[in-house]
Amino acid sequence: EIIKNSSITTRALTNGTLLGKVHINLPTIKEQSRIAEILMQWDKAIDLQEKLIKSYQNLKKYYLSKMFPKKGSLYPEIRFAGFTEPWNKCRFSDIFDYERPDEYIVSNEEYDDSYNTPVLTANKSFILGYSHETKTYNKPCIIFDDFTLDCKYVDFSFMVKSSSLKILTAKSDNNLRFCYERLANSNIDNLGHVRHYINVVQNVETTVPTSCEQEKIALFFEQIDNFILYNTKKLDKIIKQRKALQQYLLTGIVRV
Repeated sequence: EIIKNSSITTRALTNGTLLGKVHINLPTIKEQSRIAEILMQWDKAIDLQEKLIKSYQNLKKYYLSKMFPKKGSLYPEIRFAGFTEPWNKCRFSDIFDYERPDEYIVSNEEYDDSYNTPVLTANKSFILGYSHETKTYNKPCIIFDDFTLDCKYVDFSFMVKSSSLKILTAKSDNNLRFCYERLANSNIDNLGHVRHYINVVQNVETTVPTSCEQEKIALFFEQIDNFILYNTKKLDKIIKQRKALQQYLLTGIVRV
């Protein structure tokens, strides 16, 4: 840890003769042990936080598999009390309207965190950066990548980088948050470099319950997602605190 956080250059680290001549300050063995104990406690906190997040991610996967009907069935295995009727057969074109994002594409890709407009993609990176441009899309929606089939639920104003996205909104009597989970977990085959939404996704058969049941399911998964997001932010904060504390302890700025 001390070597990692010293001012030794990469060249010095990779040259045994130079490394042997580097001088570093060390505390007593007793203080070294206390520093190690403190940092190990933070490592345990990080590990516990990661396990908590993983447990709720697994919990969501479990309920997704139980609260949506299996292929060929109109009844999920787990339902909220009071709902017994079969789900309705439909196609995704019956529950979604879509539009191209052309008018929301940024003209300048020089992003800066000081700007206010997030520029989105549907894949894992999600927020590519922030733009000074203001011609944003301003309604809750789903952004769907036509080539990868990735999708994200978005409830804030944004712009996009390219026209490879479709912007989806729910038709009347459908809950957008529910429709997002229905689409995101439908396991639609990727056919390669083709525009999937119009050619494939719209025609895929699915099932949906009444609007009232949709709302309950949507709220349930939204609460799980909010818990995961809260604890992910908390994990990031713990990691940053641990890094800062390590720097202070290993340089003697803070003593135990």
